[in-house]
Amino acid sequence: MDKHIPIRFDGGSLGDRQKFINQRVRDAIKQNVIFEDIKSMKGQSTVDRLFMINFASKCQNLEYIIENLKDTNMLFVGRALKSTWLITDPRHAHVINPKYLEEELFPQMMTTAVNKMLHRIYIHLKDEERCYDFYQHYKLKKNMEIAKHFLKKCSKNVMLSEIQLFLDDISPHYLKVICEKCPEVFKKYIDTVTKSEKVYQIFSSKRSKYFNALKLILKTEPKIYFEILEQYCDSPRSNHRLSPKATKHIMQKHKDKYWAKPELYGGAAAAHACAVPQRGGVGPRAEAGQSPVLSALVRAHVQERRAAIEAY
Repeated sequence: MDKHIPIRFDGGSLGDRQKFINQRVRDAIKQNVIFEDIKSMKGQSTVDRLFMINFASKCQNLEYIIENLKDTNMLFVGRALKSTWLITDPRHAHVINPKYLEEELFPQMMTTAVNKMLHRIYIHLKDEERCYDFYQHYKLKKNMEIAKHFLKKCSKNVMLSEIQLFLDDISPHYLKVICEKCPEVFKKYIDTVTKSEKVYQIFSSKRSKYFNALKLILKTEPKIYFEILEQYCDSPRSNHRLSPKATKHIMQKHKDKYWAKPELYGGAAAAHACAVPQRGGVGPRAEAGQSPVLSALVRAHVQERRAAIEAY
């Protein structure tokens, strides 16, 4: 047994020492060492304890990992939290659920450890139903800051039905993350912008950042992208232009859309800085010329259409 612990280093950097511990763990696994035999040994050092946590993690020893999550030494807590299987494996759903955590485990953990564990859970938990349980729990507790992290892991239907609770002060980054999974949310957001003075002011201050989410939709859900542009940007009150990159993509991938509304998709509105209808007035449409790249593309498409007509 002494070949596994106590562990002693012969110099080396911190990285070298970690590799040494990891190798000891692999050796113990290969030799079918029984975890309880090592755990029962007395006089373990900090390094031996780290080895034990790593070994327990590889063996998926739930009891020992939970024991270390309750420790007051964040070194041990942090190492135990690396046991991602505790979060992702449905066999441990009796532990990783809001009721057990809030009533049983979290009261025995330090606040810093609780925060770190919640962070690990909403990063690694992918199951939509389990994420919905967390979302509902923290929503009912009025802890919307935590709830919103789990909402983005829920099903599209849940996201669409619940996102209205967050639209008043949704950040550009969160909007983009949500739209990656549920592009329809952007339509709800823009609709809120047009109806709420408060939301409109927030939107106006970070317009280009909010519309980064719309850029994403152009390639993932073009139908929704075009619906948004044609509903909210196809008017004299929309006074910005599409970016050259967006127009080029539309001309190359969606020619029919471009030629149906060249004044809109040729640069009369903006995917990255599109203005929704101005509140209280009508703004002029921008008159700046297209970029050289766009001009060349337009000429090419015009020539293509002329050739088709002549051939006909």
